[in-house]
Amino acid sequence: MSLILPLVVLPSCKIHESFSRADLIGFSADVQPSYHVEEGPFKNLEPQSAPYDLLANEEGFGELLEDVRTGDNTTLYYATDVAIDRIKYVRTKVAKRDPETLYYIFVISDGLDNASVSVSHNHRQTTFISRPEQYRKRIARRLKNVMGVGKDWNMLTVYPMVLRGDDLERVRKDNKMSEQDFDAYLSEQFDCLRYSSDGEAPKVNISTDFDDIYTELEDDFRHSKYEFRVSKDFVGKLIRMTLTSSNGDEAKIEGVLKRCGVNKYKLDNLTLTNLTSRFTDTRYCNKKGTYLKSIETDSKMSNVYFRLRDLRLPSSKAFFNPVDAVQSYQNGRVWQTNTEYTRNATIHPNTYCIFLLDASTSMGKDLEAAKEHIKRVVSMINAPF
Repeated sequence: MSLILPLVVLPSCKIHESFSRADLIGFSADVQPSYHVEEGPFKNLEPQSAPYDLLANEEGFGELLEDVRTGDNTTLYYATDVAIDRIKYVRTKVAKRDPETLYYIFVISDGLDNASVSVSHNHRQTTFISRPEQYRKRIARRLKNVMGVGKDWNMLTVYPMVLRGDDLERVRKDNKMSEQDFDAYLSEQFDCLRYSSDGEAPKVNISTDFDDIYTELEDDFRHSKYEFRVSKDFVGKLIRMTLTSSNGDEAKIEGVLKRCGVNKYKLDNLTLTNLTSRFTDTRYCNKKGTYLKSIETDSKMSNVYFRLRDLRLPSSKAFFNPVDAVQSYQNGRVWQTNTEYTRNATIHPNTYCIFLLDASTSMGKDLEAAKEHIKRVVSMINAPF
């Protein structure tokens, strides 16, 4: 059964109106997108069906996975090209350039690209590309440019995951490569997919087992950001967030809530205790981390929202994964607990993700495991941070 979703344009969503949407592209000799694109002279700008709503029906995403057909060859780079087109469409036509939407590309492959150049000549204006290395440069360049510049940009992160199965092992043996040389060779083939608009890109996640791939992905994904809310009534007060990690470590975030414009707020004189964070998004903070601006919210809402990235313990540099949070504010000389703050409160940010699934013949017996892996990733995405 082919699942075609109705054509629809969705309203702009803010961080408090959480949505989680996704698409799937299977690729082998050609690409198999889960969404429908109307034919036209500029294909990626034509009307397209809506992304799948993961929050409304997470389990139903499995139907899209079952529609993926296997085939010869691997069109990894071409599939990434198509995914970038889809992100451009979703960002401009569906999310309406909502600045808080987080975008992800999850790539699952077990082999080397061997058909993207020829396939792209049939479907795209890429006749100037004649070698895979040229296509890799194209992908790296497009990933850097797809989210815009200056104030008009969104966070995009690409997670390349490679199952090192029989196909890649055969390549290594046929070419008589040492393990070290083969690792360098794989990096050359997949490094063009490493990208993050918000700091260091995730490394290429290579393993012989999907459980190991998932564990590493979860570390990268879950620990990359933390968000919390503060009531607008607390303007002028010193706010403290006391966080407890899954390992029992305690850390604190403190700052004075101030207005800094129309419906804009910041935590000034920001201090982190037993905690470090990357301050890379200059729309919301300065690189020294002395203040943190609120992310966009609605003027009718009573709360403002703040986001920190890459929380780590300063001593060991290990990830700090908050599982409990207590908010308090200074009233005179006394610290008072905000009893209205849910202790394990985290926010589900707006997300759009697109999965690229290698359905080439070489994936073979591992294709079902790859589909189950994607289902686990979907559940991870749907869990609040």
